[in-house]
Amino acid sequence: MKSKIIRENRFLKENYKHIIILTLLMVTLLFGLSTTSAANNTISDSDVGGIAQGIINTGNGDTLFLQPGKYIGNNNTNIVINKSLTIQGNGSSNSVIIDAQKNNGIFFINNNTIKFINITFINGNTTNDGAAIRNNNFANITVINCEFINNAAKGYGGAICNEGPNFKVINCTFTNSTSAGSHSGGAIRNQGNNFTVINSTFINNEADGGGAIFDMSYNFTLINSNFINNLARNYGGAIMHFGSYNFIIINSTFTKNTATWGGVIFGQGSDGVTIINSNFTKNNATAIGSGGGVIYSDDNNYMIIDSTFINNTARNYGGAIHNIRNLGGVNFTVINSTFINNTVSTSGGAIYHGNGAYNLKIINSTFINNAAGYGGAIYNQGNSSIITNSNFTNNMAELRGGAINNNRNLILTDSNFKNNNAENGGVIYNNANSNLTLSSNIMINNSATLGSMIYNSGNIGVLNLTYINNSTTNLTNGTYVILNVTLTEIWVILSQDKT
Repeated sequence: MKSKIIRENRFLKENYKHIIILTLLMVTLLFGLSTTSAANNTISDSDVGGIAQGIINTGNGDTLFLQPGKYIGNNNTNIVINKSLTIQGNGSSNSVIIDAQKNNGIFFINNNTIKFINITFINGNTTNDGAAIRNNNFANITVINCEFINNAAKGYGGAICNEGPNFKVINCTFTNSTSAGSHSGGAIRNQGNNFTVINSTFINNEADGGGAIFDMSYNFTLINSNFINNLARNYGGAIMHFGSYNFIIINSTFTKNTATWGGVIFGQGSDGVTIINSNFTKNNATAIGSGGGVIYSDDNNYMIIDSTFINNTARNYGGAIHNIRNLGGVNFTVINSTFINNTVSTSGGAIYHGNGAYNLKIINSTFINNAAGYGGAIYNQGNSSIITNSNFTNNMAELRGGAINNNRNLILTDSNFKNNNAENGGVIYNNANSNLTLSSNIMINNSATLGSMIYNSGNIGVLNLTYINNSTTNLTNGTYVILNVTLTEIWVILSQDKT
């Protein structure tokens, strides 16, 4: 009898174990099914509770799908997100619209990881920052295939204000966004790190600083994007970067952007700014005393490669580029780039390299039809400037230096100058107390009232210069006006020079 009871107890224990295991498996399965069914969520614009309730009903890390329609009202604005989430519009482009009706901001994000996909954000309006999206607590944000139209912030970032560490904008359009704060970014203000913009377009955005974007981050990458008709009331018609590191622009276009300083880009105290294969056309810096129809650079390390600057203007300094106050060891380098029809009323039709700036290098670049009062293509006032393997054609200065006005230290090698014109110094005007070194250059058909090639008041050294058909009047000593200086190492090939 006792043994029978023992056997029965063993049987019960064994079956009890199996029952427990099966029960746990069933609970796990049911929980898993329950979690799956509650995770992703789909709503329409007529659902009670709107997007706000939809977010509550969507699992952490999952997706809220928005059916095509226009989402308006209190449940679709001033929405706080406190979980990781993807909010995705179903349907074709522009079919899912969140319209704040100029009454509120739309999303406020606290931490986590958030994605917005295929949504149009319109008429956001806030007295704070980021009328469409405000990330104020270090969330990681990705925005894909979205449009931002007519959003306005009294503070920073007309459409988006981001403080998170990883921020991506891909295939998006920003139109007519504005911000009122200082250095605010008409469409986007970013002050987190790892900011990436790809295949996006910015049109008619406006701010005090950074008409489209204000950035102060590490690692800002801009690829295949377009900036059109953006306006900054002060600095950077398209972009203002301040204290940024590793800022890279690739394959992008900038057209008809305007600011008082830096029609496209205003940069200060930044390191590692690189521009590759990009185009800048009809941009403008407007204020009296202003400069940089495209770029105003103050203490920045710049490299520009394979880029084109056409029909840009500034009021006074640098029709395309105004570079000043580089610290020693900081470089501004231009490689394989083209400058055409850039103009300024005072100095540097294409480039103004200003007082105290260091280390300007121009390599394999072309300057055509640029114009200024001083230095039709380039005005150099920097401590160390080198131009090599470059071409200057049809540039004009009303007063001095049809191609170049040198007012400090310049080395010029292996370059060609043709059909440049000025009142004084058809090619180069070399100012008093300036140092000009020429090596293996060719000068053809340049003209001036005084000094069809060079009007020199400073120190000059010439090696292997070829000049052909340069014309001048009232010249002594061929094509130079020499005022109390010494010419050294003069090996000149003379061919049909007109006097």
